[in-house]
Amino acid sequence: MTKVLELATFIKKQKTGLVKRPVRVKRGGKEFTRQQWVRPEELESQKVSKVKSIVSNTLDDIVNKYIKDHKKEFDSDPSLEYHQFIEDVNSQVFKKVFGKDYKDKLDAAHNVFGEWKQWSSSGGACLFRQIVGKMVGKEKKSEIEINNVVEHDAKEAHPSDTKMQKEYVELLKRRYNADREEYGRHFDEALRVSSEMTQQVLRKQFGDTIRVYRGTTANMARRLEDKFGKLEKGKKYRVDNGILSSWTLKDTVANGRAHINGGIVLVQDIPTSSVLYSDRVNSSSGSGLRSEDEIVFYKENQEVELG
Repeated sequence: MTKVLELATFIKKQKTGLVKRPVRVKRGGKEFTRQQWVRPEELESQKVSKVKSIVSNTLDDIVNKYIKDHKKEFDSDPSLEYHQFIEDVNSQVFKKVFGKDYKDKLDAAHNVFGEWKQWSSSGGACLFRQIVGKMVGKEKKSEIEINNVVEHDAKEAHPSDTKMQKEYVELLKRRYNADREEYGRHFDEALRVSSEMTQQVLRKQFGDTIRVYRGTTANMARRLEDKFGKLEKGKKYRVDNGILSSWTLKDTVANGRAHINGGIVLVQDIPTSSVLYSDRVNSSSGSGLRSEDEIVFYKENQEVELG
């Protein structure tokens, strides 16, 4: 009879959308584990809070001291010691969150971020877009953007050969599917930890908002003028930069790119909570790559102005 009641309770709870989670309780001087029914969103909220707490405590132990003692290094080209420090911070944070499985998660983050830095239609870059689209409830939009980026790069690689374009698209999609198979599950979890760590470090430097810059191409500048007319200093323009926006923390980098490409410089202030990746924090960044001071974030309806 007891088992029948337990089964009935289990079915009833599942129908209401509840899930089980283990909790430690004390009774009669003894400690043991029992199962508690909770809503999925409550369980997810508890996981997020746990990650935030672990990251915060780890950074308080390590990064606070580093920022205090080596603040200048954040604003200049880093030394090998700086990169070793960042590697150590990433490892310690991941180890405390994931335990013995941390290396799989950390390797996934290294590989995906490394491919993102190489080119926009790499398997890792496409996976980055797909996972963020899933996180923010824009999966369909992210898949459309992935197809657009892949087709754009295929046309650039083979501008006058449609057969080669088609083969190139198939190649890029195979690489994307291979990365999804190899890194997808691990990167999904790793990004939540990595972005939380990145946000907490940047918040210590910049506060709750960060000023970012972007040097556009001539084509992008023309598209903006076609839409808004002649752009004016001090006036804000609402744009949609897609699932992932790649900007820089250095106005000099943006000015250089705009000059080379015949474009313009855009500037905006973003919430620190929107950041997903930063060259300053994520350990895939080499000293040469960090000179770009790239920052990647998700933010809909961005309001930008001329730099």
